[in-house]
This record gives sequence, structure tokens and C-alpha cells, in this order.
Amino acid sequence: MLSLGMISIALSSVSPELQEFSHSSGLDDFRLKRLIDDLTPHRNRGTHEIGMTFAEAWRLRADWLGVGTGDGGIFGALLPNV
Repeated sequence: MLSLGMISIALSSVSPELQEFSHSSGLDDFRLKRLIDDLTPHRNRGTHEIGMTFAEAWRLRADWLGVGTGDGGIFGALLPNV
């Protein structure tokens, strides 16, 4: 089991195996890494500190789920590029 930070580091790899896997599965590893890097500070704060306001949680939910953009948000990076 890897932390989000460890997954981000792994996605930075230039290994041919990762590149082939990303290409064959349609995974946008660059976008996924960027989204993980954007998500990690908020996740760490929500997990390890007192919490956040309802307004901040609502905004992050909308951003992460792609409510305004319709692009699937953080999960959209896991969908194949077709």
C-alpha cells in the first residue's frame, strides 16, 4: 500500500514499463500526478489537523469531483483517453 506521496513519486518515473502501461491503458500519468500533488496538502490537513470549514470542504469536493468542469475531476485521470 502506497501513500499519495509515494504514488506521486512513482508517477515521476521515466521507466519504459510505466510509459508502456500508461500508453496501453490510456492513463494520463502526468495529469494524475498533478492532481495527486494538488490533493495531497488538503488531504493531509483534513486527516492530521483539526479540520476545515464547510465552505472549503464544499469547494474541494466540487473541484475534486469535477462538478463545474464535467471532466471527472480526480477520477477523470483514471479513465482511458479515447
